[in-house]
Amino acid sequence: MSDSTRLDKDGHERWTRDARYYEYSKAANPIGSGLISKVPLADFPHEVNAVVPGLINTALTQHKERYAQVLQEAGKSPTGWPTDEEEARKILITRTPLGVPWIEPEDVAPVVVFLASDSARMISGATYDVTGGDSAHNTA
Repeated sequence: MSDSTRLDKDGHERWTRDARYYEYSKAANPIGSGLISKVPLADFPHEVNAVVPGLINTALTQHKERYAQVLQEAGKSPTGWPTDEEEARKILITRTPLGVPWIEPEDVAPVVVFLASDSARMISGATYDVTGGDSAHNTA
């Protein structure tokens, strides 16, 4: 029996209403987890959607190694100087259709709030890219 199931009175495994949160947290692929969860949770009304954010403006995306990676991808050599950050920012701005180097958390939050609201009750199986248009560079 996994952490996401419970035994019923007859000793059979049953999915609990909160199992979906556990399963989503364990899934390596947020889009795939939606496909996996539909059958076991068919008894419960739910929507399964995915939000795919771009590079979020955090310490994890703004550091020397990231700047060096951006410069190298653009065919430039990182110097290790503070100017690498500004040069990387310029490159990222020109690379994204909406001209943003990083996505702010407050740019992603409204999509999540919308999907959690009653207004999105008929939306299921959708993927929302919040990338400033950078996802246009991705191919399947």
